[in-house]
Amino acid sequence: MIFVFDIDDTLYDLEDPFKLAFFHMFGHTPSDIHDIFLDFRKYNNEVYEQALLGEITMEEMCIYRAQNAFKDHGIIIDEKKALEFQLLYLKDKKYIKLNEYIEALLKFLKKKQIPMGIISNGPHKEQFEKISYLGVERYIPRENIFISEDVGFHKPSVEIFDYAREHILENLLSRENNQNNVGNHNKYKSEQFDKKIYENSTINSISKNSSALPKVSRNTCEIHIKNKLNNSENTKQNHLNTSKIIKNKKVNSDYDFFYIGDSYSNDICGAYNAGYRSIWINHRKYSHSNMICKADYELSSFEKLFDLIVSLVD
Repeated sequence: MIFVFDIDDTLYDLEDPFKLAFFHMFGHTPSDIHDIFLDFRKYNNEVYEQALLGEITMEEMCIYRAQNAFKDHGIIIDEKKALEFQLLYLKDKKYIKLNEYIEALLKFLKKKQIPMGIISNGPHKEQFEKISYLGVERYIPRENIFISEDVGFHKPSVEIFDYAREHILENLLSRENNQNNVGNHNKYKSEQFDKKIYENSTINSISKNSSALPKVSRNTCEIHIKNKLNNSENTKQNHLNTSKIIKNKKVNSDYDFFYIGDSYSNDICGAYNAGYRSIWINHRKYSHSNMICKADYELSSFEKLFDLIVSLVD
């Protein structure tokens, strides 16, 4: 199994920096802050893809979501204030932290040596800042982290999921080859060490009992280790295997890919169309009238996510 995660509202709670930014801007936290946040996300999702495609600027998207969400709750702000809120929102993201169950899950998977990755929409700089704040690279190697701006495709496009899967498998196969090479090297060193001890003890024994023992030829102790395939052949075969897996969109049962995210349209539909199994963390309790892309699992809390993945792995 290989588990791939979204970042925003999956690894951490997006509402936390939103509340902080609101407090820093207005000096108080209203009782309906949760509803304001949900509307903020709603308006964000309406225009986010347009911003990713360059049809509108990121600034225009930020102005749109803040003005409309606040207006729905009787707070009128101009464009300048909307951009001021955005700057506070970005600044306060440095205080984000991993959800406690997510962190426990990442620790569990790392201990079990289960491969993990990330697929996230967004600008490279902003997303890697979040990754740094969260300390994600303690658990997930950078080579398994894929940001839409870097890849050139964004969720729910199948291409970004295919790209991530291909590269995670390549990294995994490469790591296995390196471990095998290290293992072979260590085995060789161990055998050479044992050979040396054996030879020395034999020689000492012979010198003490030369009249009683026949001559021992060192040729009987020689060890020959041969590699069946050289590195270039291994690499070539790994690429062929990976290409075949991606083309067929069927992964060996040892390498079932699970994608974990909070967005039905971007995460679940994207994963479904790319042949991943999916886990929908629907902790915001979103509903969809036409659910064509069915998640393998739909969960309402991160605690349930932890329990589910532990049960799948164990």
